[in-house]
Amino acid sequence: MNNITNSTTFNFLAKSSFQNISLNAFFAIILFVVLVTIAFFLNKILKKILLDYAKKTKSKFDDVFVEKFQSKIFYLFIFITFRILSVHFNLLPDLFVRLIDSLILIISLVIVARVVSIFIDLWAHSIAKKVAGGNHKINYVSQSFAPILQKINTVIFFTIILTSLLYLWGVNVTPILGGLGIAGLAISLAAKDLLSNVIGGISLAADMSFKAGDRVTLPEHNISGVVYDIGLRTTRIKTWDNQIIMVPNGLLANSIILNDNQPNLSARVVVPFSVEYGSDPDKVKKVVLSAVKKIPNVLDDPEPSVVFVSMGDFSLNFEAKYWVPDVSMKYDAKLEGVQRIYEALNKAGIGIPFPTHTVYLNDTKKSSSKTSKSKKTKKTKK
Repeated sequence: MNNITNSTTFNFLAKSSFQNISLNAFFAIILFVVLVTIAFFLNKILKKILLDYAKKTKSKFDDVFVEKFQSKIFYLFIFITFRILSVHFNLLPDLFVRLIDSLILIISLVIVARVVSIFIDLWAHSIAKKVAGGNHKINYVSQSFAPILQKINTVIFFTIILTSLLYLWGVNVTPILGGLGIAGLAISLAAKDLLSNVIGGISLAADMSFKAGDRVTLPEHNISGVVYDIGLRTTRIKTWDNQIIMVPNGLLANSIILNDNQPNLSARVVVPFSVEYGSDPDKVKKVVLSAVKKIPNVLDDPEPSVVFVSMGDFSLNFEAKYWVPDVSMKYDAKLEGVQRIYEALNKAGIGIPFPTHTVYLNDTKKSSSKTSKSKKTKKTKK
């Protein structure tokens, strides 16, 4: 009799428990469907609003974000909602809850990694536009920055995802993190020069020290030419002899750089010349200034000038100074100035000196020696 009673009680409790679970599952499913439906329509409305707003802004990031991540965020919302309801109504065992948590973690970190990746692409393209000259290919410069940074981004987020999943499943990640720190230190020491050049390239791009097409000079290293290309590790400079010099960015970041293109393209030309002593300085200035103003492409502002700088050993030294609108005209303008100044001085009858030296010969000792010898000779004859 007792056995029958116990069996009946057990069946009643089991049936009641099953009914409770079924009821909880029913409510959870209904609530889940309602929330997902609301979220679906809100997502559609929000996407339309954000797309309209993104088209009005100058930034490309919001356009890309709405296009690529709106749907992923919606799916993430579905997983989070399902996870909350299943835990609240106690519908799933712990194993399935952990699996859902793992999926939520992976999706969240992948979204963050993709956002960072888009930032890298947009930043690299923006830097490429700035460092590339008007006639330079932007793609090459952009590709110099983006790939390495994208690989670093991938490795970092893959490590974060793997470590987070291990921690979520109860694995002690402290030794792993310690090993990663030691490995990172070893890699950084082994690739010290490479990292120095990469960091130097990023700092040069951020500082906008120069761009492709700029005329630069490195006085410490006796390098002068036009910036041909700017990469993440090296910068290529095309010399006046049509040679390409690849300079490590780490070296450039710590060097003095003379940029002829900054703050603007205009450049000053200085032509030193000399006239002979006895020339009238005012006449020299007037003659040369007139000749300088006739040089093609010379700017009126700043105004050309001729200055009397010094009195040399055998000449009066002057400098003609004038400006041209573009630094690329500087060399030809200087050659033209030298010729015109020479012709103007010759035409005005102003002499151009050459080095002269006056030598004085002292024959006193020689004459004294001859006289003494003559006296001795006469004495001997006596």
